[in-house]
Amino acid sequence: MGFLMFCLLVYVVAITIWGAIKSQEERSKLAAEFAAKPAQSIFVLLLVAAIFMFVIGIFAPIFGEAEFFDTGWPIWQVGGLASLAGWIVTWFWKID
Repeated sequence: MGFLMFCLLVYVVAITIWGAIKSQEERSKLAAEFAAKPAQSIFVLLLVAAIFMFVIGIFAPIFGEAEFFDTGWPIWQVGGLASLAGWIVTWFWKID
């Protein structure tokens, strides 16, 4: 089930990127959303990146077991903790 949700997340990200590459209207819409709420846009971007780090680290251990800079922590653990922290932040901060 988790793998299916990850595939759905990859699909949504890919469609958004493809739409931004292909359409000037989509690019301007995304830029307007970012200009209106930059903190929320950056938070969502970081949360999606953390989820990617965690899931890719779990399903592709060759990437997940690599050390995250010089911390001694594997990448999948950093992604998991960042995902958990982001999820907890969403309890208190309304993301529209």
